Amino acid sequence: MATWHEYFLKEGSPPEWPYPVKFGQEQEIETDVLVIGGGIAGCWAAISAARQGVRVALLEKGDVERSGSGGPGCDHWCNVPANPLSRVDPDEWAEHMAKGPYSNGIGLQIQNREDYDTLLEMEQMGGKIRDTDDEYVGAEGRDEKTKFMISPRYGVSHNLLPEPGAGEPGFNPPEKRTNVVIRIWGTTFKPLLKKECKRLGVQIFDRVMGTSLLNENGVQGARVVGATGLNGRTGEFLVIRAKSVILSAGGAGSLWLMSMEHGGYSNMHSRNDSSDGTAMAWRAGATLTMMESTGSVGIATGLKHKWYTGAGDASYENVPIVDADGKRIPYPIQGWEDAGAMAPTAETTEKIRKAVLSGEYQLPFYGDFPAMSDVERRATWNLMLTEESTTKIMVDTLKDGGCDLSRDQLLSYKFIEGQSLPQWRDAGRGGLLVDWNLKTTLDGLYAAGTQTFSAQDHSYCAATGRYAGRKAAAYAKEVGQGKISREQIEQEKDRVFA
Repeated sequence: MATWHEYFLKEGSPPEWPYPVKFGQEQEIETDVLVIGGGIAGCWAAISAARQGVRVALLEKGDVERSGSGGPGCDHWCNVPANPLSRVDPDEWAEHMAKGPYSNGIGLQIQNREDYDTLLEMEQMGGKIRDTDDEYVGAEGRDEKTKFMISPRYGVSHNLLPEPGAGEPGFNPPEKRTNVVIRIWGTTFKPLLKKECKRLGVQIFDRVMGTSLLNENGVQGARVVGATGLNGRTGEFLVIRAKSVILSAGGAGSLWLMSMEHGGYSNMHSRNDSSDGTAMAWRAGATLTMMESTGSVGIATGLKHKWYTGAGDASYENVPIVDADGKRIPYPIQGWEDAGAMAPTAETTEKIRKAVLSGEYQLPFYGDFPAMSDVERRATWNLMLTEESTTKIMVDTLKDGGCDLSRDQLLSYKFIEGQSLPQWRDAGRGGLLVDWNLKTTLDGLYAAGTQTFSAQDHSYCAATGRYAGRKAAAYAKEVGQGKISREQIEQEKDRVFA
């Protein structure tokens, strides 16, 4: 039986609930550092704190082994200017990135200064970050000495649009590239992070959703001294006393992206990514910033992104886009020829649209994998698309169906999919305001990853989690347990079970 529908047809009723029912029961835990959210940032925070010799507990709404937007995998370790092949200074690159609108200079500095060390620690745990098996010898960007696979992304600057001169002869020569993005085997990472948490003695509570933060004496705005949680399988209520708390429960990646036409949540982010941490922090009295901003969805949604199409986006490096007659389209290929540009300018998009209407280009468009060299095709298909988040499912499905990219092209939905649904929005840059310790405006409360305002990507989450973990641990060593309020706990239980 492959579906619930088939099960009901055969059995006539749903199966019994497979977990013990513990509604009305309460468990109390005491720890030094509590981490809420076990994605990339949360795992790194827990590991970093535990390495400081303090007790650590980790709450995760799903299962830490694959939870979070980065749980399934990652193909790019972005903005890592401290790597030995980089041609830019980490501090200067962080400042360069911070010149963009609505940026978080603190988080960017931490990312640029610390994510290479974080990557090396990931390798020590067993994560694969180099082409040690020599699968991609001959691929552009591969360094024989280090075995690193440099990506064309951000080859000239931190920009997703084409730079002036992109595609012209002599543009982006190898000797001038920034080399700030490394291709990685990110599907290996998350299980290893959970394994390291266990090795260090972190108390892991899978399937437990954090529901509220506890203030000292129950006073909103006072020091955070713990949290409450609910086990989504058993209904058991948890009260956790902690000297410091790190919020790393993600942003709002899935909050506005329900679409029944696409089977529910049709996006790259974790289905658990629903702003729980932000709401908890707000109720506790923490300061948020940039919450007024939202934007149109430009990534990881519906048919627009790499997992559903032959579109020129994100992991789709060096793939030429052609029309139905095989004519090359002037669309960025996120490759060496355009320094990793992901999207065309508005002018180029309009030019292509008019050319379609006039008959110059014939729909549909395709990703022309057969036109690529064998090693570049394999690097994009077997490394980039296979390692990035849920992309592996698409790759496996196509391979099982007999797809051979030395022969077959991949359909692109550019200009045939219509517009995104009007209710689909991006949560923008809103998040928790933090200082140079990644401490929020409340004593005892820290934030990491996409819980912070103006967060970035996978390496940002890893680096800020690692950083926040040691800062929260240092604070926990200096203070005693705060006094929790039973009244605050009972009010939260009434709210949760209402």
